[in-house]
Amino acid sequence: MRRVLVTAALCLAVAVVLPRSALAGLQYQFQEDHLESFQFELSRSVRTERAGVDLLQPFSTRIQGTVQRYVARVFRDGSLGLVVRTMGLDGSIQRVGMSESKLDLSAVEGRSLSLRLDRGGAQLDSTGWLHLRRAGAGDLVDDVLLGSAPRLPARIPAQGEAVASSYRMQLPIDEGLSCQQTWILSYSPVEEKLDECHGSCRALAYEGTVRENCMDRANALERSGSAKVTGQLEIHVRGARSRVRAHRWSVDWERQLAPSHGDQPTAQIIQYLSSEGSLKAEDKR
Repeated sequence: MRRVLVTAALCLAVAVVLPRSALAGLQYQFQEDHLESFQFELSRSVRTERAGVDLLQPFSTRIQGTVQRYVARVFRDGSLGLVVRTMGLDGSIQRVGMSESKLDLSAVEGRSLSLRLDRGGAQLDSTGWLHLRRAGAGDLVDDVLLGSAPRLPARIPAQGEAVASSYRMQLPIDEGLSCQQTWILSYSPVEEKLDECHGSCRALAYEGTVRENCMDRANALERSGSAKVTGQLEIHVRGARSRVRAHRWSVDWERQLAPSHGDQPTAQIIQYLSSEGSLKAEDKR
């Protein structure tokens, strides 16, 4: 299976200032030496073709488990060293024309990524990709690990307002493979009653696009792609502090793969990947 990376925003704790009309000044407010846990479910479907013919057998996967994270270091410039990992994984895979079977995820159980983020969630550095790839599960848990600490919008809008956000991420996915993604999103409030929060929660929807360009030097390949993303966050407001307590998202990728050099024309390989997921904080206080 071709290496695939999908990034989708998940759960986080944030510190905010609350003006009358909207939340403002979103920043990370993780607790040091504190392990946070979130239950997640993730389903994906993948189809790979060349010249309109399936190159690989289409398949779909379903995974559920726990994503854990903690702050391992605070740097002198105030940026955070965050460790994220998946635990208690259970999954299945189904190929077209075949029955569903158990997906072996034991190789990535407990394996982690290290992310360095500024207070607004901009990714400054990341390590651990090759460690994950050599475990043999490809990109199956990238969505959850990377998405556990997304870039935050400058502020959360008031009713009837939309806040635009754009940013780039450099992802050293594998040995010789590096990708740059450009995210363009728009956030808007959702008029939805969240009974579990007794009036103290707010719902925030987002939608937008992602552009991706990658160079696979090890295999002399170029990869480019685009995606449409949508999602909804539930934010629990508690005085001057808030946290995202639940999240649902959907990402639809189309990627093209072609040789990076050579005189002979070759039909592009196109991959279609759709991903849907949800995440809920175990501690909903």
